[in-house]
Amino acid sequence: MNATTMHRTTTHRSLLIVAAVVVLALGAGLWFRGANAQLVHEPVSQPLGAAVSADVAIALNIGQLRIGALSQPNTLIAGEIAYQDRSTMAHGFVMRGDTAAFTLREQDSQANSLIKHSADAAVWDLQLNPATPMRLTLVSDVGNSAIDLAQLHVTDLDLKTSVGNITFQHGITPHVEANA
Repeated sequence: MNATTMHRTTTHRSLLIVAAVVVLALGAGLWFRGANAQLVHEPVSQPLGAAVSADVAIALNIGQLRIGALSQPNTLIAGEIAYQDRSTMAHGFVMRGDTAAFTLREQDSQANSLIKHSADAAVWDLQLNPATPMRLTLVSDVGNSAIDLAQLHVTDLDLKTSVGNITFQHGITPHVEANA
């Protein structure tokens, strides 16, 4: 080997070491940033009003989704959600004729963050009005879902999921779209 080759190898090795240290430092920073994330617990409640049917759309990024039946006859949806403090919630309700349209969507303000809170910690526990005919759209990107439709009057179910397990309790066959 000549001196030029040895110098070039030494330079590449130094650059690789510096790059590895930078990657480790960034990874540690992201881990600590994600580890410090707090969960926000928020109640959810929407009166049914004069609606005779409903379109309900629920979308969360990471967490457990639990859907069941309500015992209050004048409420469309009720329960509690927990989400990372860096995310925000978008709630929407509008009447379209005699149909109530309700949306609940997590908007991730840290979309590029690699580290999130634990999917086990963020739980969306929601109950729906069992007597109201509804089209139900559920989106769960990452996490486990327990969907109990046995007492609900779901006329159309659209479920979109990426990673996780889904447990259904009901005799209907849902339209399931798994994102790759």
